[in-house]
Amino acid sequence: MFMGSVYERNAIIAAHNYKSHFRGIMGLSPGDKVIFYDLAGNEFRYTVAFCEVLQPTDIDAMTSSGFDLSLFTCTIGGKTRYTVRCSISNIIPAETKYQ
Repeated sequence: MFMGSVYERNAIIAAHNYKSHFRGIMGLSPGDKVIFYDLAGNEFRYTVAFCEVLQPTDIDAMTSSGFDLSLFTCTIGGKTRYTVRCSISNIIPAETKYQ
């Protein structure tokens, strides 16, 4: 977690641009679904609103977007940050998933 919280609807998550990490976020498009699970098994469902490329020094743009979830990784070469902005669509509490 870079900063924020899924519970406060301001989570920003960063990961390396490796195949096993966040390289796949570059294939996301508006309308795609993103699912996040917390350690308790709660499921947070998001919809991709838009994607953008930010400068690595543009911390304010990254942290003050107003979106429920932001995912980012370095672009190839590390000169910019590929960022996916998401809006919450549903939260499924763990205790209701197995009833």
